[in-house]
Amino acid sequence: MAAGTLSIWILPNLKKASLKTVKLLRRERFDVLFLNLRSDMEDSVRELAEGVPYSQFIEHIKELKLIREPISSWEYWFKPILTYLRGIINRRPKLKVWCYKQPLLSSFSSEVAEKISMLTFRVNSTGRVNLSEWKRLLEEYIRLSGDALNDEANYITERFNSESSGICISNFEGRILAERLRGEKLRVNINYVLAPYHFTPLEILMRMLMFEDGRVDDHTVSTFVNLHAKFIREYILTSEDYDTAYMRWVRDKAGWIGSRIQEAYNG
Repeated sequence: MAAGTLSIWILPNLKKASLKTVKLLRRERFDVLFLNLRSDMEDSVRELAEGVPYSQFIEHIKELKLIREPISSWEYWFKPILTYLRGIINRRPKLKVWCYKQPLLSSFSSEVAEKISMLTFRVNSTGRVNLSEWKRLLEEYIRLSGDALNDEANYITERFNSESSGICISNFEGRILAERLRGEKLRVNINYVLAPYHFTPLEILMRMLMFEDGRVDDHTVSTFVNLHAKFIREYILTSEDYDTAYMRWVRDKAGWIGSRIQEAYNG
């Protein structure tokens, strides 16, 4: 990787993406790593990178209440990357590891996930969509995410210099983060770790609300909320894990691209 370049790795919410990220990290040469973890977890992550046992790391962040219980869904995505990091400083003493996500947004994201679960349960129980609740919740999250991206870009800019080669782990908001970082005169490129990828109904709705400034009609919101509820009901609740549910859904609902996604997933 060229000096002075920050590569933003965009990962979907799949464990397979995290496992593939670990494989790629083992091959890359970099001296700075930015993780999409809340910044007040940074000291704990550095202790893990210095060799603290993973179980001790988990107990510590539980004591600090940095992750809502139960943490199994959080670990599902992050554990492969975190276990890869354990002891990495002993092998690469010059490596800098930073956590760049804003704590307030991280906490709010957990609250939003819980509220979406409750709202989804209501849709599946009653067949009715409370549009005002859904729109208020999603628009508030989008607004706070946009504000946090500016802070996150500043956080990264202050810690990355032109002599470094770095990797920044992100979700699909990494595209917007890259624009903000380029605005700070950083040399940035984007790498999609698992592509192609088909967005789920809720992810599609979130992007419509984000990029169309909330100008999405009620019928469209209701349609995608119902599709999300169906995804939960027919795939998530009937599968052993999220990856299995997602791949079943892709094969059933996105046959035109399903084989390519399956190939990328198995690769």
